[in-house]
Formats: sequence, structure tokens, C-alpha cells
Amino acid sequence: MNQPDCRCKEISAGSASAGAHAGLSADVLFLCTGNYYRSRFAEELFNHFAKENGLLRRADSLGFTPHPHVNPGPMSVFALAALAARGVKPAAAERFPVAVRAEDFARYPLIIALSETEHRPMMERMFPQFAPLVHYWQAEDLAWEAPANATAKIEREVRKLLEIRGVFCRA
Repeated sequence: MNQPDCRCKEISAGSASAGAHAGLSADVLFLCTGNYYRSRFAEELFNHFAKENGLLRRADSLGFTPHPHVNPGPMSVFALAALAARGVKPAAAERFPVAVRAEDFARYPLIIALSETEHRPMMERMFPQFAPLVHYWQAEDLAWEAPANATAKIEREVRKLLEIRGVFCRA
């Protein structure tokens, strides 16, 4: 994983992000192909750990190409099962996948795509002007990696991310 740039000021009680759990803007955007499995798992896990640890951080998730006819329902059964195995009750399990738009790249101090192999080409094709802003992890989709392995990778990265102090920024 390329490391987030952490040169920004720490979140303070008076900043906009300090109220993120009360519905204000998020600090992190997780991206995957369909906003159905990996990004949703990362979002829910990040928000759970942040809240559990009293951190004033919040994540959202979006997808490059959500396809409701390919992915049945609002959230993958693999994401739901992995969350349940960790004792996490998803807060947004009923939300259907949402596509990322160009304006979304300006809203988040840190943007992470879940698979460099899969998502860097999508970024460069769909949003080339924003490609340098995105950090990449290596959690692959179901066709290439077992859910237990992918969700374990995501969990490790989310935990590392939450250990970083300060607002994640692009400088």
C-alpha cells in the first residue's frame, strides 16, 4: 500500500470532520468495482472500529460500475458474513450500491481503491485527472481471491489506517 500523506492538521472538535458520525463529511472513500462487496466491507469495518475506539473518523464507499442486475440486493452476502463473523452489525446494509462521480474525488481527503490490479486501469480510463489522488490496496474480487483472504487483507489495512494520526490529505 502506498502510504497516505498525513501532513494535514489533526481533526479537532470544531472541524467539519469531527461530527462525521453525526452525518457530516467522511474522511475516507473506499472504491471498488460494484460498491457491493469489498468497498462496503471496508466502509462498515472502518466505521465500526472508529466508533468502537472513540475516533472521530468516518468512511464512505462507492463503485466504478455498480450493476444491480449482476449483484442481487444491496450488499454482498460475503461482506455481510465477514462482518457478522467479526461481530459487526452493518449500519448501511440496506443501501444499494452507488457509482462514483467526478465531483466525489474533491470531497474526500483520502481515497482508497481496493485492488490496484483491477482498479488502477478503471481510474485511468474513467477519471484520469484524479488517478494520482488514489491509493491502492490488493484485495481481489471473488473470481481471484477467496472472501476469507480478501476480507482479512482489508481488515489488516483498515486497522493500520486507523492507527495513523491526523487527517489524511493530498497536500
